[in-house]
Amino acid sequence: MQRVKLLYVITQLELGGAQKQLLNLITHLDKERYVPYLITAQDGLLVNNARSVKELRLIKSRF
Repeated sequence: MQRVKLLYVITQLELGGAQKQLLNLITHLDKERYVPYLITAQDGLLVNNARSVKELRLIKSRF
């Protein structure tokens, strides 16, 4: 079965509630069923946490 691609978009990866909740959600996804992508406009304090999430494709974009 092909995995479903999920795209998440957040403005920055600073130390905030929305950012922490999003990374927690992505971390606990079933990676056998889903391929997570995260687009962010700016790095921040949580960028290393995001890079350490298994199979997360982190994309930096200006939007």
